[in-house]
Amino acid sequence: GVGESEELANDIFLKLLAGDLCGKLVVVSWKHKEIGDLAQELGCGEDQGCPKKYHGGTFDDVWEIKYVHKPPKPPVEVEEIFNVDLVTREKLSVPLEASNKKEKKKKEAAQQDAADAEALDWNVFGFVTSQNFDPLHFAKTNGVYGD
Repeated sequence: GVGESEELANDIFLKLLAGDLCGKLVVVSWKHKEIGDLAQELGCGEDQGCPKKYHGGTFDDVWEIKYVHKPPKPPVEVEEIFNVDLVTREKLSVPLEASNKKEKKKKEAAQQDAADAEALDWNVFGFVTSQNFDPLHFAKTNGVYGD
């Protein structure tokens, strides 16, 4: 509703971060004077393709805001650990059990670090397209208004 852009944006972000919106489309109908504010709250500013203000007399524009997740890259050490094969371990005389425990701890730590950073690692893209809808023309062609 009016003046509730921040609350709606927070609700959308929580669902996005929880993975509830992955691959889904969210449609929002909002007061036209506040759409620019809502876009800003959703992280889409002029640099991302969303204008600050919505033209007051335009009612047929669709604003699309797209979030693209950038998966985190594991630290180099973690990549190296997972690329070490059994032959290499034998050459290094690393006991397999000890190696597995160390790898598991490092993997768990890397996964936690990735999870912590994951929520902040998104690209946002926006654009506005006109649907060229003329309600008066529509009404006349459908018999609502006479000629």
